[in-house]
Amino acid sequence: MSTNKKRIDVAVFQQAKQGNFCCGDSFFTIEKDSKFICVLADGLGSGKMAKESSAAVVEVVQHNPLASMEEIIANCNNKLMDKRGAVIGILMIDLDTSTYALTSIGNIGIVSISPNGQQVKSVPTYGYLSGGKHPFHITNGDIEPGQVFLMYSDGVKDKELLKQTKYLGNIDHIVKYYEGIHKQTDEKDDTTLIVLKYK
Repeated sequence: MSTNKKRIDVAVFQQAKQGNFCCGDSFFTIEKDSKFICVLADGLGSGKMAKESSAAVVEVVQHNPLASMEEIIANCNNKLMDKRGAVIGILMIDLDTSTYALTSIGNIGIVSISPNGQQVKSVPTYGYLSGGKHPFHITNGDIEPGQVFLMYSDGVKDKELLKQTKYLGNIDHIVKYYEGIHKQTDEKDDTTLIVLKYK
């Protein structure tokens, strides 16, 4: 499914773990006041309790999408105090300055792909959010038209996807290609792949 978000295009593939009625991953994107933010959260474990944790992260961002990265992380920690916990990835894009900031805590993958096909995979901070303070680092960079970001939970096996991404053209093709890969695997995890393109 693809949606046009002004200057950022977004396409998403999501599927629950086999045998579960709901996916333990949650995500949210919004473009507002020349800012764009995407958050992906994977609740620990699977099923209803995992969904509660990941949904709590999304609620934090929905409540105040223009908050700083530091504020979002702190508020997510507070929200997860009595829940199972979650790993998260956050991407912020400043559309006025054509810059981005991102962070990943736990096994949320984030890859930046430049228009010439160069891939840069972010290094996540180890661990997860569960109510206490957690260290994290922020990666900053410049973006240019045609730049693509991939954000994905641990259900995505990225090796084959990243081999082919630069040949696939638009973001819908990337998602459809991965969906084809996913159908051929016996995947045991909740799976979310978000593909974003700066127009």
